[in-house]
Amino acid sequence: LIDKSSISPRFSSAYKVGKNSQFSYAYGKFFQTPDFGFDQWYRQHNIHIDDNIIAALEFEESTHHIFNYEWTVKGKTLRFEIFDKQYDNLILLEHCDIDDIFCIKNLNNDGFGYSRGAELFWRNNQSSDDGGQDIWIAYSYLDSKREFKEYNEEVIPTFSSTHKLTFIYKNGIKLSNGSGLNSSLAVTATSGYPYYDIWNKIQYESDPYLSLDIGGSYLPNIENGFMVIFFNISNPFGYRNNFGYNYVDYDMSPLDLPEEKLPSSLRSFFIGCFMFFSIDKDK
Repeated sequence: LIDKSSISPRFSSAYKVGKNSQFSYAYGKFFQTPDFGFDQWYRQHNIHIDDNIIAALEFEESTHHIFNYEWTVKGKTLRFEIFDKQYDNLILLEHCDIDDIFCIKNLNNDGFGYSRGAELFWRNNQSSDDGGQDIWIAYSYLDSKREFKEYNEEVIPTFSSTHKLTFIYKNGIKLSNGSGLNSSLAVTATSGYPYYDIWNKIQYESDPYLSLDIGGSYLPNIENGFMVIFFNISNPFGYRNNFGYNYVDYDMSPLDLPEEKLPSSLRSFFIGCFMFFSIDKDK
């Protein structure tokens, strides 16, 4: 902990423009303590941390402005949101000769950045206790850059994609014997994720990301008990998602050849069952 305090104001308001719609605005100032010792990044970069360094640091800060319009009627929801977030006092490594892997690196709060963008969301929820359909569609646009951590110039964070489209479909059926059967389909597509060649100071973008998940569950009607059998298939067609390439090894030494950053598995299948039963001792 950095043994400092802060005041974090919040404000929100809403104005109804009709029976089923409203505009809203939210403001907030947020503070975060740097994750000394908990983030693997600190160890990988050979960062020198002592009480004097910690005492000289400030909270990382962000200021949020969010404008929102929402319309809702009979299970249908339309929402449009724009936001602007400014980041200050981000942790930044002091300059060090990139060829000196034994260099002891210190920290400061000179980092900064921003995130701004918009999101359009549509939902049609016609489900009930007897089943029905629920459909979600969302698109988001994000423009974000930061000068932080080991990046001594503004870069697009590696976890940020400019465009994201999401589609979710759920369907529930109530069987005649009282059991329930549910199915779902989720598709997420994004533009490529950025990755950075730290040695040549060049930022690239990976191939577009595509995720397909198919799931379902069965809830039999059991007296004095409950059971659900469920499954999920992720990326059944084996689309090769990647997040770019690594140019440095775990100890921050240069790699002879860049290593492709892949998810832990290209496809996965999961099936499970949860149950419990109660016994009436009086019978």
